[in-house]
Amino acid sequence: MEAEKTPLVVGLDAGHGGRDSGATFLEYREKDITLGIVLQLEAILEEQGVKALLTRRSDEYVDLFERVRRANTYLCDVLLSIHVNADPDPDTPDDREASGSEVWIFHGSMHGRQFAERISQGFRQRLTPFPFRGIRETEHLYILKHAEMPAVLVECGFIDSLHDVSLLSLPRVQARFARVLADALTA
Repeated sequence: MEAEKTPLVVGLDAGHGGRDSGATFLEYREKDITLGIVLQLEAILEEQGVKALLTRRSDEYVDLFERVRRANTYLCDVLLSIHVNADPDPDTPDDREASGSEVWIFHGSMHGRQFAERISQGFRQRLTPFPFRGIRETEHLYILKHAEMPAVLVECGFIDSLHDVSLLSLPRVQARFARVLADALTA
């Protein structure tokens, strides 16, 4: 008799929310884009029998401590935090606008790196309008530092890039990001 497989439990964190809009550009707000991606990702995962636990599911403020506490308390197998980047430099005609996606992991996390590699492969193959900027390591991002499970933070693109934000604001493009992330989670 084959042992029953334990369902995967994924913590999904839509960056920012409520009074914290995250990065903004023109009428676009990071908190809206991240929530759109996470809600679509939750739906895809639920269809596949994966339990998704969201740190927020509406436009509410949840501080970083509480986001991590929820993921740790629910004993998530992995935590995925979704964000949209912003280039701090002023755009000038001589400078190229920053564009593309990147994945952040806690420095030295082997399981985080494995998960990040699966995400990066999907981004490179299936999200070609967004250059992939690489996997980065840090010891400073709160969510990555305090999660008790493998965790990654994904910057889906740059909100202050007209190229990136014009695509990221579209629900169909958010769905493409969600699909790539779901595939990486369930691989």
